[in-house]
Amino acid sequence: MTDFVGDLRLIQEENERKQVEALWNGHSRFQCPAYVIGYGGEAEALVLLYLYQRATFISSSTEKEAVLEIRVKEEKIADRCGLGPWSVSRSICKLEADCRIRVSRTRDKITGEKQISIYLLLHSATKEPLRSSPGDYGFCHANFERPYITVPAESFEILLAHMTSGPFCRIMAL
Repeated sequence: MTDFVGDLRLIQEENERKQVEALWNGHSRFQCPAYVIGYGGEAEALVLLYLYQRATFISSSTEKEAVLEIRVKEEKIADRCGLGPWSVSRSICKLEADCRIRVSRTRDKITGEKQISIYLLLHSATKEPLRSSPGDYGFCHANFERPYITVPAESFEILLAHMTSGPFCRIMAL
């Protein structure tokens, strides 16, 4: 009898998994930790959403599991998030202070100009860098980062349009 109940449970779990996957068919998506909501739509939330979206793409494209490094300039983050360079710089410093990311900054030895920085997303409990999950969009799920939110990639552009068209757009451009 227990074997029968166990088998039914496995079948039910498999059916639920298939239903969830079917819901997302045809949609590009990424996962981000639920703590992003705590930033209340501020610049930090946009920067984190961008980094998690980019991390998901990098992670699913890798061939083997490794510490995930996101290499990008602050100017690129500002451009993609519709924020000013000072807002991005301030947001990155706040995210570092909150132990959400770790940043390795590099500067040109001759000109002193900022070059590409390397961003590591940190686990909320262990503060260790998150690892890639080859072939899987479930970046937070694979790293046991709970709770998380699955976000359709199209919503990032909608969020940006909403955030930069309201009364906050003058503040965020700083």
